[in-house]
Amino acid sequence: MSKCNEEKRDFVGNELKALLMKINNEITEVVYENNNNGEIVKIVFSNDYIRKVNVAGDSLQAIVEDVITRI
Repeated sequence: MSKCNEEKRDFVGNELKALLMKINNEITEVVYENNNNGEIVKIVFSNDYIRKVNVAGDSLQAIVEDVITRI
């Protein structure tokens, strides 16, 4: 995993996760995934619904903007 992807993983798993869980109490997990399907932020809700947001090529700010508009 590249340094940039590690930074995204850490940001999503810490700062973004804390923000999303604070603004929406139905969110139970937020995970950055980088695999054959691309760069995805996976948001898990308390009813087991999973929303996936494509964040390929996004800066940290763009990740926040893309995810916030999708929840």
